[in-house]
Amino acid sequence: MLRPTVQEANGSWRLIRGFRNSSYRRMHPARPAATITTASGQIGSDRTLHPWENRVLSPAECSFLQTIPDTFQWGDSMDKYGHTPVRQMIGEAVPPRFTTLHGQVLAALALGKDLPDTLSQQDSRCLKAHAKLG
Repeated sequence: MLRPTVQEANGSWRLIRGFRNSSYRRMHPARPAATITTASGQIGSDRTLHPWENRVLSPAECSFLQTIPDTFQWGDSMDKYGHTPVRQMIGEAVPPRFTTLHGQVLAALALGKDLPDTLSQQDSRCLKAHAKLG
């Protein structure tokens, strides 16, 4: 894929500088995906390039990463409105898996029950967060 360029005031062209950590990069196939946004169909959005193909992620792939169930019925949205509004819906969505887990924790807290099996307080990420927070 060609790298993006910009035209200088004097008419010369140069490669875009900056954004070394995220933009214009491929997703890593073995790492968590970046947040799926409404701009998922555009190159330059945070790591939206397919891991090995020269393209952005498809709406179906974005939907999968957002944990929208395969059984969700999109109807004729793609045919009727195109991929952009569908990508916007996916990007604006709160991931259903997160909503389910969050709701289970809140319900358990409200009912005074043991918390469902969630991230362990001994997980290295939790310990690191506690250390940073003091």
